[in-house]
Amino acid sequence: MLLNLTASDPLVSWIQWVSIALILGLPWLLTHSNLTAFRRSCWFIWMASVATLSALYLGFLTYNYNGVQLGFNPEGNPMNTLMILVGLFSTLPFIRQAYLGGVLHPLRTATMVSIAVLLLIGPALFNAVALYAYQQGGGEFYGGQGDYAGEDHQPEDPIAWFQAKVMGFLSSIGITFFVFFALFHFGHRKDRIEPKSDLP
Repeated sequence: MLLNLTASDPLVSWIQWVSIALILGLPWLLTHSNLTAFRRSCWFIWMASVATLSALYLGFLTYNYNGVQLGFNPEGNPMNTLMILVGLFSTLPFIRQAYLGGVLHPLRTATMVSIAVLLLIGPALFNAVALYAYQQGGGEFYGGQGDYAGEDHQPEDPIAWFQAKVMGFLSSIGITFFVFFALFHFGHRKDRIEPKSDLP
């Protein structure tokens, strides 16, 4: 782990919400500025914020008795929904810009945004889908015995758990490729839609 913070540490909450604010706010600045130096700075800060929030979710910034859990919790990680929503909303300015024909470098933009989606949504969607699919099939986790009871959770049906993880993997990869091709397609359309004004 990079830091030895506890989940209740105020710094953890500060890192989380500052990162979210930057992730949601900077894309609007990126899509409304033509200043090269400013855009590069925004891209750097945005990707750094994405990496920081992802590291926090995955457990690289906080202490866990069993080590880094990559965001997985057999009872469900409450950050799953937050990570997915932040990832989706952060792509909206880029998709809007691409749809309106304002992306100067469609391939570069699609690649950068897709990497961000993979870091933000990928792990959370993987864990959420895998856990849901496994539990819907009647799968449970074995909490261990003796001194380690309730600390080290192992799937009672390894085969079903593997199949559930495959579903989670396909879901996380699928959303990443969807965002990439949406941005790339809209950015290269010849019949781009110009923004309309309400004024006569």
